[in-house]
Amino acid sequence: MKISIRRGLTLIELTVVLLILAATAGILVPRLVGYSGRAHGSAGASNVQEITKAISLFETNKGRFPSNWDSLQEGAAGVNVYAGLVNTGVTSPLNVAALTDAERAAINDLGIASAQILDTHATPTNTDYNATFNPYPAAVGSIDYSVTGTPNAALLTDPTVVGGVAGDRIVVLGLGTQSEMIGEVMTDAPVHFPESGDKPEDVYLRYVACFQVNDGANTREKAKFLGVFAVEPGSGEFKGTGAHLAEFYENRDQ
Repeated sequence: MKISIRRGLTLIELTVVLLILAATAGILVPRLVGYSGRAHGSAGASNVQEITKAISLFETNKGRFPSNWDSLQEGAAGVNVYAGLVNTGVTSPLNVAALTDAERAAINDLGIASAQILDTHATPTNTDYNATFNPYPAAVGSIDYSVTGTPNAALLTDPTVVGGVAGDRIVVLGLGTQSEMIGEVMTDAPVHFPESGDKPEDVYLRYVACFQVNDGANTREKAKFLGVFAVEPGSGEFKGTGAHLAEFYENRDQ
């Protein structure tokens, strides 16, 4: 009877195999990182463009801008910037400031009558709370731009990052599930997936729209729509179509 003997790999053979695997990983891993960046850039640019088209289509159909945006303010009084907008330790790109009646009217004249207040991120009252998919309090409150008064609005700290100039007052509103566009010109509010891998239950991963109500010298009779942006939770940076496309091309050759 012939007995076959199977021998294992020698140390030299094992070393060669490991070197081949390491070399292969060295080639593939950077490529995968590049693909991730390209996917993020192209998806972001596409979503920004599609949301902008949806806003334009809604305005064409209704003769006004959609209402019921997310105010990006938290708590019943709406006095704090939503803590779930960026990661812990990241300086928020927004601050809360009271609008004048004229600035409120400039928003309302676009057809934006209200914005939803978001739940307190640290201690939500909603048992089904989710920073992105269900950020609203158990008793949903809203800011009403159709009445006289000075409701608060989240304003950009640095308006230059969205095409404004120093001194501008720009209202930033989020596109969430309460928006009038849902069911009219969109099936759902898009989710922004940043490269950092943040989870939507922890950070608000919706897109935002920016409206100029004051050019630094005069209040606009009607607010000016500046565009749609994604807020990066790891940096607080606002990214529009151009920034996402630049990100795509930066990763193209990796």
